[in-house]
Amino acid sequence: PWIDLGFQEVVIYGDRGPELTYLNPLMFYWAAQSYLGDKDNLMMGLDVDLHPGNGMRWYLAYVVDDLKKLRIFSDDFANKFSFQSGLLWVDPLGLSDADLRAEYVRIEPWIYTHKIPINTFRHFDVPLGHELGPNSDRWDISWTQRFSRDLSAQLHLGGTRHGDNVLLEDGTILNVGGDLHRGWRPGDERQVKAFLDGNVSRWTALGGNATWRLLPQLTVLLGYQSEWGDNVPLPPRGDANVTLTQRTGYGDGRQQHIRFELRYRYF
Repeated sequence: PWIDLGFQEVVIYGDRGPELTYLNPLMFYWAAQSYLGDKDNLMMGLDVDLHPGNGMRWYLAYVVDDLKKLRIFSDDFANKFSFQSGLLWVDPLGLSDADLRAEYVRIEPWIYTHKIPINTFRHFDVPLGHELGPNSDRWDISWTQRFSRDLSAQLHLGGTRHGDNVLLEDGTILNVGGDLHRGWRPGDERQVKAFLDGNVSRWTALGGNATWRLLPQLTVLLGYQSEWGDNVPLPPRGDANVTLTQRTGYGDGRQQHIRFELRYRYF
């Protein structure tokens, strides 16, 4: 088919036993969650995959974490969504054995979070979704060239932005929806949200890799990537799971990565 469509729901709740209402196959999770008191964390997603021909493919994933039903088109913090869209072009402009891919991801503030911490969409410090945290976006473009059946190479360029919460001089935190672990709390702004509000960090990454299949079961991969940016949290205490008061500091975030993999298939 030239088009594929998908719809899904997922719900997270904790600190209580199984909810049999969610097992009703004739009821949407959204309706069941409202019936149970609107206290769980629900996501709905729509996938669209188009194949118009000529080696082209366009795809879109749109996820809604929550909606303010009476203010659905407003900037209320409860209107939380994300989307990922991309284009894959095989043999672009008639260049054989090549792929061109361009992709953009946007994660709105507050997504994944919840007023009840155990209901956050996360596994330890990793979102149950795209790796980007809330209040972030990323673009990426890559070119893959296959020189033979056993040898291929790829170049890629991308940029990432993230709006973090702000540590104020009095030690309090201005919550702009940029922390996976910190949902809305009484006193936080809720009428208006702003994408990439707060302490904004920017990264750029440029790199490439080559893959060579030495044997039918043995493959070697060698890659390199350079990263730089502005106002980037610095190691060793710069990860998203480190509280703002314990951060090492901020800088240009320059890093060099060398990657070597030796893969062997047993089956």
